[in-house]
Amino acid sequence: MKKTLIMLLALMQQPSTSGNFVQDTLGSMITAYPYKCAAAATAVVIGCGWNWWHHKRYVLDPQELPAPDKDAKHITLFVHGAFDASKQALQMLRKDADVAPYLVEKNLITFNFDDSFALSRIPFWCFKGCLAQDADVAALHAQIEEIKQNYPQLEGITLVGISRGASAIINYTGTHGTDKIAACVLESPFDSMEKLLELRTQKRGVSPSLFQWIKPALLAVIAGRYRTDGIQPIDMINKINADIPTLIVAVESDHAVPYAGTCAVYEALRHRGATRTHMLTLKAGRHGALIKGSDGQQYQDVAHAFFKTYGLPHNTAFAERGTAAFEQTLNA
Repeated sequence: MKKTLIMLLALMQQPSTSGNFVQDTLGSMITAYPYKCAAAATAVVIGCGWNWWHHKRYVLDPQELPAPDKDAKHITLFVHGAFDASKQALQMLRKDADVAPYLVEKNLITFNFDDSFALSRIPFWCFKGCLAQDADVAALHAQIEEIKQNYPQLEGITLVGISRGASAIINYTGTHGTDKIAACVLESPFDSMEKLLELRTQKRGVSPSLFQWIKPALLAVIAGRYRTDGIQPIDMINKINADIPTLIVAVESDHAVPYAGTCAVYEALRHRGATRTHMLTLKAGRHGALIKGSDGQQYQDVAHAFFKTYGLPHNTAFAERGTAAFEQTLNA
């Protein structure tokens, strides 16, 4: 790299032979370092193509999500997970009468965190991610305030989050309160990012002492703006309004967020006296897409029974079908 820079500086001092300085400089560099230039060009092409692919796959196009009713009294705000973006919300939205399961009939809003892949942003999430800490909480707060301003007849907002998004919701409600928040649906939240990494590495045979040694590097790779002294969901529990209806959904076989961490969040809320907090454990499902799994209908039905119980928009048939399973969460 040093030699390349020296070569570039030397070339910049040479007079142009064709009248095009850029052309002459690039041509000389390609002649001097053909393999390095080819590798750099290939990396740029691959990077741009990968970024474009990720943008198309994960970032929502405006026409893909119907705009909420202007006089909507209830809005659902979806908060996406890590290494994902706003398009993750579509799995929660009703598509047509024959497609199930879904949680939201209409009036769904979503957004992208700062580290989401988009062509207009830095395409390296590791530099911008904080995994549910300050920047994520600030972005969520901004969206909620915008909803309050745009919908003057608004009575309540239901927050639906997956993984990092669910944990960001916990941190938001612990730091900003629950004004206009009608309920929360938290899919696979983690109690602490460091605890999550510790549990995952232990499953792979990494000793606790070795984990403490490699932890800084792991966190730096996963999220460059993450702070070890930053807010953690488990620490926010005692600051959350215990009366907010909350449904926590998880699967025991979760490969990304250990089930034990999600249970820790639920148990802390119940210990706090949050009697309106419920937990549904599914038998099967893939992290980040439980609604699409084999137990997706149970997820859907119990969620709508939850919505019905607390006076929120719901599908009556789904709610009736999920009543028995939801009642089991009342005494969990």
